[in-house]
Amino acid sequence: MNRIAFLAALLILTIMAIAAPVQKRRTTYSGRGTWFTPSDPKQGGATGACGGHLSDTAMIIALNLNQYGNQNKKSSNCGRTVTITGPHGTAKAKVADCCASCPSKGQIDMTQKLFNKVVGKSSIGVATVHWYFD
Repeated sequence: MNRIAFLAALLILTIMAIAAPVQKRRTTYSGRGTWFTPSDPKQGGATGACGGHLSDTAMIIALNLNQYGNQNKKSSNCGRTVTITGPHGTAKAKVADCCASCPSKGQIDMTQKLFNKVVGKSSIGVATVHWYFD
């Protein structure tokens, strides 16, 4: 009887282990975080590489060239949500543009509002940030 109970318990544990959800690993990127003003024509203008109008106060990022891809086309990362952590806090944002002056993987350009929330003050200008796709 003990043997049957043991085998039944072992079978139940095996089924539970197989049925348990697999936790997806996420990759966290680190890089230089800067800020931009979407409405400034010298900074690309209010229409982002992903298409659509960009607001200066939106919680959006311009993704580095390496992860964006061809800046003349809409990236598969357009519209994806990211979580960004900096020296001042953490915030969520959407990929809405390509940062042509951000060649390295991990670099992002944020709206001033987002930069202030994550880094602290826009007068800092540049800070190391950590982020991942949600």
